[in-house]
Amino acid sequence: PPPPPPPPTVPTTAAAKSLNDVDFAKALAAFRKFDADGSSTVDTAELVAILAEYGAAGVTADDANALIAVVDCNANGEIDFSEFIKLLAKLQSGALSHLKGAAELGYATDVAVPTA
Repeated sequence: PPPPPPPPTVPTTAAAKSLNDVDFAKALAAFRKFDADGSSTVDTAELVAILAEYGAAGVTADDANALIAVVDCNANGEIDFSEFIKLLAKLQSGALSHLKGAAELGYATDVAVPTA
């Protein structure tokens, strides 16, 4: 079998601090769960699948892309680990509560998401 992919790059100190109270180990475990293909990024299909697993009925690729776009700094349509950390921080702050699937993303990552 091929060797496992390298671990995702660790975010900068500023990105890690932006996570506030979310445990880094939980974030890394969640990212690895989302990254079903082991590519070190989470793409639209992976995000839709995990959101559906956590009860986000009817979440579409467009909904997932809206969540991705919020933090996709390099505009590649995928979330790497440092972008995932930023996404969790935005979830925790309530900044994404208007987006479909945000609450389920909070459940999937064990991040407390304020309700609108």
